[in-house]
Amino acid sequence: MDSRSISFKKRKISRHRCVACYKMFNRREHLVEHMKIAYHSLHQPRCGVCLKHCKSFESVREHLNVPDHLFKGNCKAIFSKRGCTLCLQVFEEAIALADHKNKCQLSPPRPLGTSTQRNPSRSHAGSRLKAVALDCEMVGGGDDGTIDQCASVCLVDEDENVILSTHVRPLLPVTDYRHEVTGLSEEDLKDGMPLEDVRARVVSILCGGHNDGAGRLLLVGHDLRHDMSCLNLEYPSNLLRDTAKYVPLMKTNLVSQSLRYLTKSYLGYKIQSGKHEPYEDCVSAMRLYKRMRDQEHGCSSGKGEGNGLNSWKQSDLEKMKAEELYQNSTSEYRCCQKENEIYVRRRSRGASSPPVQMAVAPSDFQPTLWDSVTSLIRSAQEKNVDPLQWALQLRLTLASAGISLPSPDLAQFLVTHIFWENHSPLSWKLLEKAISVNIAPPLLVLALLSPRVIPNRKLHPAAYRLYMELLKRHAFSFMPQIRAPGYHKTMNSIDDILHLSETFGVQDQQPGSILLAFVFSIVWQLVDASLDEEGLLELTSNKRSKWPSRPHDMEIDGLENSVKRNENHDALEKANTEMAIELIQEFLQNKVTSRILHLASQNMPTHWEDFSQRFRVLATKSVTVRKSKYINPDALTQLAYHTRKFLERESKTIPRGEFHAIVSSGSKLALTSDSALWLPIDLFFEDIMDGTQAAAASAVENLTGLVKALQAANSTTWHDAFLALWLAALRLVQRERDPIEGPVPRTDTFLCVLLSVTPLAVANIIEEEESQWIDQTSSSSSNQWKEKKGKCRQGLVNSLQQLGDYESLLTPLRSVQSVANQAAAKAVLFISGITNGNGSYENTSMSESPSGCSGNMRHLIVEACISRNLLDTSAYLWPGFIIGGTNQVPQGIAGNISCWSLAMKGSPLTPSLTNSLITTPASSLAEIEKMYEVATTGSEDEKIAAASILCGASLFRGWSIQEHVIIFIVTLLSPPAPADLSGSYSHLISSAPFLNVLLVGISPIDCVQIFSLHGVVPLLAGALMPICEAFGSGIPNITWTLPTGEVISSHAVFSTAFTLLLRLWRFDHPPLDYVLGDVPPVGPQPSPEYLLLVRNCRLECFGKSPKDRMARRRFSKVINISVDPIFMDSFPRLKQWYRQHQECMASILSELKTGSPVHHIVDSLLSMMFKKANKGGSQSLTPSSGSSSLSTSGVDDSDQLKLPAWDILEAAPFVLDAALTACAHGSLSPRELATGLKILADFLPATLGTMVSYFSSEVTRGLWKPVSMNGTDWPSPAANLASVEQQIEKILAATGVDVPRLPADGISAATLPLPLAALVSLTITYKLDKATERFLVLVGPALDSLAAACPWPCMPIVTSLWTQKVKRWSDFLIFSASRTVFHHNRDAVIQLLRSCFTCTLGLTPTSQLCSYGGVGALLGHGFGSRYSGGISTAAPGILYIKVHRSIRDVMFLTEEILSLLMFSVKSIATRELPAGQAEKLKKTKDGSRYGIGQVSLSLAMRRVKLAASLGASLVWISGGLNLVQALIKETLPSWFISVHGEEDELGGMIPMLRGYALAYFAILSSAFAWGVDSSSPASKRRPRVLWLHLEFMVSALEGKISLGCDWATWQAYVTGFVSLMVQCTPAWVLEVDVEVIKRLSKSLRQWNEQDLALALLCAGGLGTMGASTELIVETCHQH
Repeated sequence: MDSRSISFKKRKISRHRCVACYKMFNRREHLVEHMKIAYHSLHQPRCGVCLKHCKSFESVREHLNVPDHLFKGNCKAIFSKRGCTLCLQVFEEAIALADHKNKCQLSPPRPLGTSTQRNPSRSHAGSRLKAVALDCEMVGGGDDGTIDQCASVCLVDEDENVILSTHVRPLLPVTDYRHEVTGLSEEDLKDGMPLEDVRARVVSILCGGHNDGAGRLLLVGHDLRHDMSCLNLEYPSNLLRDTAKYVPLMKTNLVSQSLRYLTKSYLGYKIQSGKHEPYEDCVSAMRLYKRMRDQEHGCSSGKGEGNGLNSWKQSDLEKMKAEELYQNSTSEYRCCQKENEIYVRRRSRGASSPPVQMAVAPSDFQPTLWDSVTSLIRSAQEKNVDPLQWALQLRLTLASAGISLPSPDLAQFLVTHIFWENHSPLSWKLLEKAISVNIAPPLLVLALLSPRVIPNRKLHPAAYRLYMELLKRHAFSFMPQIRAPGYHKTMNSIDDILHLSETFGVQDQQPGSILLAFVFSIVWQLVDASLDEEGLLELTSNKRSKWPSRPHDMEIDGLENSVKRNENHDALEKANTEMAIELIQEFLQNKVTSRILHLASQNMPTHWEDFSQRFRVLATKSVTVRKSKYINPDALTQLAYHTRKFLERESKTIPRGEFHAIVSSGSKLALTSDSALWLPIDLFFEDIMDGTQAAAASAVENLTGLVKALQAANSTTWHDAFLALWLAALRLVQRERDPIEGPVPRTDTFLCVLLSVTPLAVANIIEEEESQWIDQTSSSSSNQWKEKKGKCRQGLVNSLQQLGDYESLLTPLRSVQSVANQAAAKAVLFISGITNGNGSYENTSMSESPSGCSGNMRHLIVEACISRNLLDTSAYLWPGFIIGGTNQVPQGIAGNISCWSLAMKGSPLTPSLTNSLITTPASSLAEIEKMYEVATTGSEDEKIAAASILCGASLFRGWSIQEHVIIFIVTLLSPPAPADLSGSYSHLISSAPFLNVLLVGISPIDCVQIFSLHGVVPLLAGALMPICEAFGSGIPNITWTLPTGEVISSHAVFSTAFTLLLRLWRFDHPPLDYVLGDVPPVGPQPSPEYLLLVRNCRLECFGKSPKDRMARRRFSKVINISVDPIFMDSFPRLKQWYRQHQECMASILSELKTGSPVHHIVDSLLSMMFKKANKGGSQSLTPSSGSSSLSTSGVDDSDQLKLPAWDILEAAPFVLDAALTACAHGSLSPRELATGLKILADFLPATLGTMVSYFSSEVTRGLWKPVSMNGTDWPSPAANLASVEQQIEKILAATGVDVPRLPADGISAATLPLPLAALVSLTITYKLDKATERFLVLVGPALDSLAAACPWPCMPIVTSLWTQKVKRWSDFLIFSASRTVFHHNRDAVIQLLRSCFTCTLGLTPTSQLCSYGGVGALLGHGFGSRYSGGISTAAPGILYIKVHRSIRDVMFLTEEILSLLMFSVKSIATRELPAGQAEKLKKTKDGSRYGIGQVSLSLAMRRVKLAASLGASLVWISGGLNLVQALIKETLPSWFISVHGEEDELGGMIPMLRGYALAYFAILSSAFAWGVDSSSPASKRRPRVLWLHLEFMVSALEGKISLGCDWATWQAYVTGFVSLMVQCTPAWVLEVDVEVIKRLSKSLRQWNEQDLALALLCAGGLGTMGASTELIVETCHQH
């Protein structure tokens, strides 16, 4: 070994450095504590280079793989040259290493049939066997093949000779031979030995059959517990050598390794490559045991191990040097050189998952001490000594021997000694007194008794009785056990005895978790035993006990029939059963155990469901329960059916403080006056109505998450949540009863939200709730399943029934009054029993409605719910549902047949029938499927007719089937290619008329918005791109004539598809990569690539989650959407255009090469556009210095250019640049420019999109001089500019924002940038109709974005020009002009936010809008609603919803909203308290305790919650997920750290309310963005952000971070945040790191928030289950 390695041994150890593992400690007491729990000694695995001690050989391997630059040594380098990779030894020379490897590397054992087996007795002549290895192979029994049954057994000796190898005949029928593992078949097991014979042979071998009767053999194996269980075998634990439980062979975290891995890593060969061979596994286990046994550990300076550090005083230990600590430290492994074996002593360990070692030998007791204990017991039994005196004497004996009390080894010795050889009443008394004087752990004694007494309760009923008496006395006192020094060791022993961690799947094996499992197991064993006593186990789901309940279930020594039945035997058994049930009831009602059991129900749902089912059988079927005088059968039955609810009520923890009281009272007030607490839903509805951008996400999914978040945060029932949802949707519709005209969504979109989006969101919530029970239907009775399924929908039914009380909101719009009447008439016909002759109500014509039958919006809502199977027709029978009489039904109504009935019967689609179908929405999915079938398989005329029908009323007003119609249309836009298609010709060209009808049909504003609400925009984009690529690449030589007589070309189809595609993202905005000098907006920016990415991801993932599978049931089965991914590379011309478009938006055009194809196209287009302006000859339109020096000379004067659309679009920017430059230099007049642009737009309407994007980018660059709108060269706005200004001031009146004033004459400031003036001059030449509106709809968003880049008063000028010339969209443009006030004025935005808060909270009673506050004050009458004479004042919320998308720097909004929230809290507190109380509070230190009435505090807290809800909604709507994450990660921590200079007003009342407001604010914002569960994709980001915030919180509580805020604010925030997270979003707690939860809980306990700390731990799942159990015990003990 080189000098480097030697230097590791001689290195001078620093004062606080561990000499074994080299860890450094700042304080000596830390080193001492480390040495106590590390058990360092020479027997631990060590690095052969640096001699570092490790827990296991796996840790040594990890240490040797650490790069040398990360560890101050060269272990890795030395080991790689001179180390053995199997045994990890290091040799001085390479030759020695090579010689060693030949011995260390073993070869696989020969197959069993290829080697001659020797007689073990002969091979061991003159010597005795010391150890044998055992392995069994199992096959499956039972219905599902999960019951393990022994199928083959093999035993080998130390020389690898076979002692026993045989197949075993299973007891139960084999349902799974597991052939791929075992290689066994039915023939192999047919002649196998019976299990009892095999077991007898194994016992004979182990107990002396081959050992000359001189003692038992060591039993070697891997995971012996499994093999012994299948053989029904018990063996002393000190004789077991289990390679799976041997610490040096375990993983670093003390988890067992597989035998395959151990063999490969330590022996050097592979096993179990295919079928498992028992002989091979036996040999491998034996070789591993011998390798571990034969290891040499050496000696430390000639001294042996010390007596253990626990025998020293703490003060003496702290005086020792590090070397002395090491010399006195004892190991978990006590090496016995005489026998050359390893005896492992199990120590009390603080680490999780304490392992069972290869052997257990109780070293704490010497043989003489055991003899003394035995003699004391026998003396007491013989002399009938007083048990208490005996126990005290035994205590003195143990104490004098230095035994730590209570002693687990003593408990095991006493129970083993008593049962069953020394079983007597006195023995029980001795055992009970041993528990009473605290020399034996009571829980361990009970654990030892359970598997011995309960299975033998029929043979020993008195023992069972006494056992239950011990349970009654000692099973409910846990605090002394937890505080006992041997608590960890006791719990580990209980786990080994009862196998709790294996039974319940407890992986962490913390003592608290074992305690919980122990309590649960005791109750469960009592239930199973009681069921077995009365023969009720057959009624349970598994039909057998989960625990050993009879003698044959478990072998116990000495089970002779020593107890003879007598006349009192049966009576005692019945009394025992009654007492067991009484004990069960006491466990469920005891304060401590009920909470522990409730914790078990939360963390072990599968086991709890099984237990609950058994308990229900016992409560309802037990004869003992019915006949008992002490058990209330009704109470027990009620407890059985509501066990979890009862335990939840018994263990419910309400955190201390006034906040938690007013939370519960606030939730009760949620709907008493208005729906203010559900305000976020109203804001969300208004936000999705923005028609300037189609959303890629589904409004249904977002609404689902929002409603779930609010329902959790407001702690309400689903009845209240659904009612609030319906009311918000109705308010949305009523606010827009008379919507303004413009490129914005209209009535059809609002009705889509109410009657399609909202019912689908409700369906998602109900299906998600019901899907949780689907997996349990097999184990639950059908009646129970129906009951649970019905309760999921009851909230919806109740909400719709109560909805009838809101008559003002149910008044139908004029446009849907007749439809509402028809819905009411349908209910009348159902009640009257009238059908259309086919037994159906669906297709009955409603042209003759029953007289006196009037419908409202509730009838339409109910129909939408019935169509989606959320309700059934029993809703027609609700009281008050039918308005008017039901006895006056027209006689001829039953004979009328609707147009859809004719279509379903196969009637030809004549023009009259087609028109009827277009104007009449379908009422069922079958009707739409019929029309889809015609559109795919019919003739060309039928296909066109079907396309027109699908895009008609069924799309706009078919609310019950709207989501299906949308999918059908998207599918039809991508017709499949015919099988015989060849060449480069696109099959889409032949479908031009059909596609054109579809494209025109979905072009209206409302239609695109409806697609957006349903989240189909990515799918629509994927369908439009191939159409644009195909029709834009060909020369328009072909035309098509539609059935209407209209002639279309490929340019027309392309323009419609391309314009529709542009509307799916903000094409006129520059890409973020090129934004300079400005803060980019938060969130993803839609683009073609983004839309395709979303489409591909959705189609790839759809149907894989349970939520998707539930939703998929609602979709039509006849539709088949292609899930193949689509990429931009598939559309080269579209990709080329988009790249050019981005370059054009980012920078000025590059110089065009003269003579290029694009140059010729530009010349041709300019000639076409300005032919009249250039009649005089060759005239250059642009100067030579411009970006395009183009001339119209020598160009063909043809009016119609036969060019592909993509070529025209490629040249369009250069054309526009040349025309604009010519106008700027006077070569073209403004009128000629407008005329030329109009010609180009008429020639190819798709160029209008290029004009919008080009002019927008040019205005943004600011290179063009403004032109005067003087009425000479350019149109003048002077006629009504002042009127527009007045209307803008009226709109902004409620916000208090100042509107910039125009000059007195209003003319001098009437200038516009040249690109904007050109765009306006072009657009005002159009006559708005259906044909042009689908192209001009691009102008609306463009004018808004242009106004954001132009100074005031550009937008008022544009508005004035439109109101003069076009006389359409006036109100829309005026409203848009009012929004431009906020685009460049941050102070105006802040003032607008302030108005939102004051109006909502009702803090400015002088304002008409704000007198009452709430939703009405915030949102008013909607988006620019009009009264007689013009536009009304806009509510601040409506203004902000329309403004926030134009605010590029949204990061400042979080700070402003936070400041406004704090200001609002102060205003609320001062307004809610009377003057006298406020003055009194100023003189007190704690306003939360003195002088405040509960009513005032509740009202104040309710308004604080409303303010927080408003703030959270504004943050979420403004910036989405990213802004919320910035709030949680940065803004809130910065606010708490900062010093705010707050005055202690109202005795600390305001700081407290601020803390609670911030807690609501943070939780609600996060819930809106992430959701309350893990169903949304955004929830994947939640764990990281939440961990960062909680880590900040814990660090501040621990004093690691200094805070600047008021301490009362911080305390209120922490308790409020944790309370809301535990109560409202428990799924979040499960995602938080366990250590963070424990640290936070510890800090809360230091604030005396015991209940809140406990609630937090209980919500932490399995990771905190142990700590929760211990805290339950401590909390109940303190109370």
